Amino acid sequence: MGDGDGGWESWKWDESLFAGAARYYVQGRLPYAEGLADVLAEALGLDGRGRLLDVGCGPGVVALRLAHLFEEAVGLDPDADMLGTALTAEFAAVWKARSKALVAYASGDAAAGRGLAESFPGVFAS
Repeated sequence: MGDGDGGWESWKWDESLFAGAARYYVQGRLPYAEGLADVLAEALGLDGRGRLLDVGCGPGVVALRLAHLFEEAVGLDPDADMLGTALTAEFAAVWKARSKALVAYASGDAAAGRGLAESFPGVFAS
């Protein structure tokens, strides 16, 4: 950063940053490992209780894979198109089939979600 940039505190979200990417995200992004949920559950002692906050959730791929390990899963992302993809009927059907967790999505960046994050014992940034 150059002089006078003000650091990360002065950074503002650019709504055009991921414009148009949401529809390609699920098909084009390399998948997470199949055993991701099992490894995290064992390493962190996850038992189906508690809450998950997925910061930068995009269309909810990680939250979807981990939601069954929690009572509630919340995805936070500043991009409206990413959240819209997460809420499509196709994703909703997968959520219902895979998870007992209540899943919700919130629009906002990590800085704006600081208060929300404080209500979670752990946070996953994807």
